[in-house]
Amino acid sequence: MSFLFTGDAEAEVEADLTSSSYEVSATVLKVAHHGSKYSSTLDFLTAVGLEVAVISAGADNPYGHPAQETLDKLAVVGAEVYRTNLHGAIVVETDGTTYMVTTEKQPSLPPTPTEEIMISYVHYDAEGDDRYNLNDEYMVIRNEGNTAVDMTGP
Repeated sequence: MSFLFTGDAEAEVEADLTSSSYEVSATVLKVAHHGSKYSSTLDFLTAVGLEVAVISAGADNPYGHPAQETLDKLAVVGAEVYRTNLHGAIVVETDGTTYMVTTEKQPSLPPTPTEEIMISYVHYDAEGDDRYNLNDEYMVIRNEGNTAVDMTGP
């Protein structure tokens, strides 16, 4: 059972750590730099082999921490993610072999809009020469949920 606290380390420091003789594997990782996009490279996260990621970020912080790309990379490596901006205080207790994570509160997350929308039809074969006739190429996107979905975001 091990913990790795990375402070504000960014990608360059992570690369130095993984290319050196330092032991970086850990069960619990305190994600660097509040989960910003400048840290937590996929190579580093893979080398750590973490089970639990803890991100310290203020609610509604002006920097947008944690970055979605960091959350995506944590999902790729299969980490269970705890965030202070959602969970409040996060406590990891261990006897040296096993661990237990408790949080101050349970986050109330809105449903993910992508789970409610689907591409139901793609018409890709417009009549005539495709180089000149793109007007008849389209897709139909359908909302299968029972709430409106705003698709104007990034």
